[in-house]
Amino acid sequence: MQLELFSSAEMIYMKVYGDVSAESVRRWTAVSGKHYTNQAVVLMDLRELVSVSISVPDFTSRGLQEKQALKPVQNVKIAYVAGADLIYGFARVIETVWQDIVQVGVFRTMPEATEWLGIKDSSFDHLELLVREP
Repeated sequence: MQLELFSSAEMIYMKVYGDVSAESVRRWTAVSGKHYTNQAVVLMDLRELVSVSISVPDFTSRGLQEKQALKPVQNVKIAYVAGADLIYGFARVIETVWQDIVQVGVFRTMPEATEWLGIKDSSFDHLELLVREP
């Protein structure tokens, strides 16, 4: 899995490519969690993910561990954008794991997600690349 993480005053934008595995989920949460604040708006672009190689029990187990570390974070709103059915379903699993501590939405299109997050297209003009993982 490849990951690019961008940030601005308005939001965190993460773009994820390739294949998701248990190891990549571990890296993903370690990288992204460092950038969340108590008022974070996060847009996760999963449209270029091609496959998921992680079982739901493995993913939810890892997710539950990560939730404990993020419990102090409040008012986080995360939107996942996924086009392919498999990736959309994966994002819905993410939604059920995290929905009790953060607001999570899963969408098919970028306009739906940005509207739900309350961000404008101009927010993308001020993004700074913070992380690029191979």
